[in-house]
Amino acid sequence: MDHGSTEWKDGLLEVTLKDLLIGVEQEDPTMGLIFKSDLLSKSSKLSSRLELELELKLELKLQLKVELKLKLELKLKLELELKPKL
Repeated sequence: MDHGSTEWKDGLLEVTLKDLLIGVEQEDPTMGLIFKSDLLSKSSKLSSRLELELELKLELKLQLKVELKLKLELKLKLELELKPKL
């Protein structure tokens, strides 16, 4: 068996699939086994982080739109005040 993932059988290369429900032995013996539940928790943490990042970006975008609108309104008001009355 080559690194626990492939082997030659009857002259053909056979790939063995690892069951993630069972711990998968790592190449580095100092590391523990990886379980599917570990992968899912990391995935959910990443998903939560991405959702938070997206929310922050949307909030910033809305805040910038409000600031721009206020600046444009102020500019228009100043222009109207400075415009000579006929």
